[in-house]
Amino acid sequence: MSIMMLLSEMKYPEVEAYLKLKRTIIVPCGSHEQHGPFAPLGTDSMIAMAIASEAGRRTDTMVAPVLAYGFSPGLHSTFTGTISLRGSTYMAFVEDVLDSLFRSGFKEILFLTGHGMNMSPLQTVVADYLDKNDGRIIVADYWNSPLFTRLQEEGEGSHATISEISMMLYLFPKLVDMTKAVNEMQPIPYYMGKNEVHKISQSGVIAKATQADAQKGKDFFAAAVEATIELLERFRG
Repeated sequence: MSIMMLLSEMKYPEVEAYLKLKRTIIVPCGSHEQHGPFAPLGTDSMIAMAIASEAGRRTDTMVAPVLAYGFSPGLHSTFTGTISLRGSTYMAFVEDVLDSLFRSGFKEILFLTGHGMNMSPLQTVVADYLDKNDGRIIVADYWNSPLFTRLQEEGEGSHATISEISMMLYLFPKLVDMTKAVNEMQPIPYYMGKNEVHKISQSGVIAKATQADAQKGKDFFAAAVEATIELLERFRG
């Protein structure tokens, strides 16, 4: 039976033993940002860690601690409690993590982000890093896989989405207050200045979040785990 291998819970000789067999690690990436008045600030990080942990358990792959702070400018930073890193800070942070992992011997790394705005800085720092170091890295989200998109419905949105709130209801139901869920769907046609971002959303939500439920979350979570396992298979190929 597979067991969960969390890097933060292991002793260094155990990590050394793992690296004699496999050099792969999943690094979940999240954020600490508002998810409307009904879902916790750690939503992106909690979902990314849960998906990574289950995919890691099923494939005997090591899982690093979640990178719980992300790149969250614009709409999110205007809401209380959001903690956002500057793009340059985030990229330096990720590069330092990469340096440490490569130094230990991890040379196949899957960055799995639960926060969309992390994608661009992650891709930039990874491309630059691999121009100077030998290894194989995948940068991915969980929501663009066909396994996942086939479950999405009208009103999915782009923040505090039906799928992520559904997964929170499945994984961490006590942390979500659906009595305060709202529906706000606004297109985002361009980057907006700090005094304009609330034109996108008064609540911080960009989705029909009231359509979320735990059963959908169970299905979305299963699809996200399967998609992550498929990503890991690329290293073996």
